[in-house]
Amino acid sequence: MLSKEHPQLPKSPSDPAVQFWTRQKAEGPSGQEYWLNVATRTPQSETPILGRGGIIADGMGLGKTLTVLALVLASLKEKEGAGISNSTLIGMSSP
Repeated sequence: MLSKEHPQLPKSPSDPAVQFWTRQKAEGPSGQEYWLNVATRTPQSETPILGRGGIIADGMGLGKTLTVLALVLASLKEKEGAGISNSTLIGMSSP
C-alpha cells in the first residue's frame, strides 16, 4: 500500500505502465521522449501527475481496517511537501 501512496513514473520506455502512463521515444532523428496514456492513446510532452491511494474491496472479515490503520501509522513520519498533505482520507460505503 505504501507503493500506491508514492507512485513513480516509468524511468524508460521498456518499463511497464504506471496508472496508464508509459514513457515513449519518438521515431526518427529527434528521438525525443514523450508520455503516452495507454487507456486513451493520447500523447503529451508534459510530465503527468500521478494520483495517490487506492481502493480495498475485500469481503467482510479479511482485515481491511487493520490494513488501513497500518498504512496510517506507517505514513505518520512522512514530511509534508509541495502538493502533499499530511492527512489521510478514508471513505466507507455500504452495499
